[in-house]
Amino acid sequence: MTDEKRLLQKYDRVWPHLNERQWRLVAAADAQMLGYGGIASVARASGLNRSMLHRGLKDLTVPALPGVIFA
Repeated sequence: MTDEKRLLQKYDRVWPHLNERQWRLVAAADAQMLGYGGIASVARASGLNRSMLHRGLKDLTVPALPGVIFA
């Protein structure tokens, strides 16, 4: 199974539970994980455009919103 097919399955399950900012963050993290070509792969699998993914990558560089702590 290709990365894009796996991502599509993931997004089909997760997207209905997320807001737009969360979509961007999840998709951007996936693009980073994939490395070279990740933005294009995630864009195809998620339906998000590349500018949204670039915005998500930028969002990942700022401090997290308060209130959520993972131990």
